[in-house]
Amino acid sequence: MKKLIILGMALSTMAFAKGNFNNDNFGGKDGQGKGTQGKEMQVSTLTEAQQKELATVRETHQKAMAPLMLSIQEKDLAIKKELLADKINWTKVESLTKEKSDIEAKMEVQMLKNQVEIKEKFGINVGGFGMGMKGNGKGMKK
Repeated sequence: MKKLIILGMALSTMAFAKGNFNNDNFGGKDGQGKGTQGKEMQVSTLTEAQQKELATVRETHQKAMAPLMLSIQEKDLAIKKELLADKINWTKVESLTKEKSDIEAKMEVQMLKNQVEIKEKFGINVGGFGMGMKGNGKGMKK
């Protein structure tokens, strides 16, 4: 009986590891999970020139996003600093939070513009339009 239970556990463990619930679903090489396989397949159908242009579009997008992401980190740090003070200045915390929200809105617009540009130029749907930065834009990375 014990052997049967152990065999059952081993089989279920192997099925779990081979199934749709392994770590690839929760953070592939790009932090986007297996949902990117379809996009990678779409990219592989592009010509070499189109793939190079797509890489340039992505790089431009990343360069545009970098200072915005840094600004958000700076606002987060400033908010944390205010919250650690002996007497919290809630007006300052509110102001920093609004500034952070404005930056996040700029990031959202930049991401949507990038998604539309890629869709129009290459026919690749790289994002769920309207999904935005839910979950603080962190996705399901490891």
